[in-house]
Amino acid sequence: MVSKAEKRQMVSYVVHQLEESSLYAVENVEEDRVIVSTKTAVIPQKIKVLAIHSKIGRKELEAHQNQAIRDRELVAPIFYKDGKDFFVLLADVEAMRSEKSLKKYSPHEIHQMTSLRGLEKDVFDFTKPTLTYYQPKTERLEEGVRTFDMNEVHLDYSHLRPGDQGYDFARNGGSEKYKLPAEIQATIDSKLIIEPTRGSFARIKKQ
Repeated sequence: MVSKAEKRQMVSYVVHQLEESSLYAVENVEEDRVIVSTKTAVIPQKIKVLAIHSKIGRKELEAHQNQAIRDRELVAPIFYKDGKDFFVLLADVEAMRSEKSLKKYSPHEIHQMTSLRGLEKDVFDFTKPTLTYYQPKTERLEEGVRTFDMNEVHLDYSHLRPGDQGYDFARNGGSEKYKLPAEIQATIDSKLIIEPTRGSFARIKKQ
């Protein structure tokens, strides 16, 4: 579970990066969101940067989306990359360690795969092909906001035969849940910018 101090650090880091970009005016800061407006547009665009550092339900996400539509805002979600609630590696999901449907991939690729949680899948529908995560500082990684291309994982159930358990439900093709992330951007040495995607959502990029 992410501690209160870790949640505060996430929000503080995001605020600092937004201010450093010189593109946004920070209007309000709460424990799970940062409200900013663009400085360069003729008509400023208000953006809610949503710090998702703990599990929230689909209804809460929909509430943010509906409010954004009413207020003509954008919602830019950032997940806390803790490997437990979000950015869960497939190798850490015990039931998937011997998943035969991934036979097209090397052990190294499977080790890199993630198993999207429900909220990540909901956000991905609007921000695909990317998802954005806050990376806390660890022994191996620097603190930063990292954006990943969540590449499709293709499932192959050719090992199943009629009568095998799961045969009637198995479908070859792209998985909605499993992704092979490839980092494309990090804010360790750059600044945050935000661009619209689908609906009222936006994605984080580097300047």
